[in-house]
Amino acid sequence: MPIGYVWHREIGLGLDPDHRVQEVTRGIFQRFRELGSARQVHLALKAEGVHFPRPSDGKRMTAFDWSPIRYRNVISLLKNPFHAGAYAYGKSVNRTEIVDGRARKTYGHHRPLQDCEILLKDHHEGYIDWEEFERNQKQLSANAMAARTAPNPVAAAAPSSVGCSSVAGAAGGCVSSTPDDRANPSTGATVATPRLVRPGV
Repeated sequence: MPIGYVWHREIGLGLDPDHRVQEVTRGIFQRFRELGSARQVHLALKAEGVHFPRPSDGKRMTAFDWSPIRYRNVISLLKNPFHAGAYAYGKSVNRTEIVDGRARKTYGHHRPLQDCEILLKDHHEGYIDWEEFERNQKQLSANAMAARTAPNPVAAAAPSSVGCSSVAGAAGGCVSSTPDDRANPSTGATVATPRLVRPGV
């Protein structure tokens, strides 16, 4: 059972009556509406000292340990259709391929929700509706695409000066001066640290 829900023997599936659990669950969705980024939601909640529940009694889900919120807590909640009131079965699939003449099976390959064996919308009370869930998935996908295509900040850093002396050339490399994080204690300026760069490294 996902965080935020419990199974009542008398009434069946419902929202967790623990107001603290409901508050942190709703808070994640609210922050995502404001920030549009799971990473930023995590950083904002972490800065506020928000804690996230972890069941301490196995599957009973009646007792929790609370620890500082992690990114995986945020992203798993945002991506779970259960919190949008939907029941999905078959969200992952096993695959078998032939490797070196032998069958090799791998597990847990995620597939699109529309390809699930069972997808029942409006199955139970949700923290958000299905339309918001779909918007969230589009935003998360767009964020992931932007992250993959963004320039590498390390590559965009100040270029290093590389020079090959006769000694370094004989050693099969060049001396590269790159900025060091340490500052010159007398001037406060960044210190350039020479290092030997081997070809192809």
